[in-house]
Amino acid sequence: MRLCLSLVNRSVSLSFKILIDLLSETSYHFLVPSYPQAVHFP
Repeated sequence: MRLCLSLVNRSVSLSFKILIDLLSETSYHFLVPSYPQAVHFP
């Protein structure tokens, strides 16, 4: 039971990380053409 819970927790956190990466990627692509001077990424 505990192993199953940890597996579910790990997959959920991984999917959240992927989702956040996708969101930041798309927002980056949307923002950069609009505000090339305002957005500076290292």
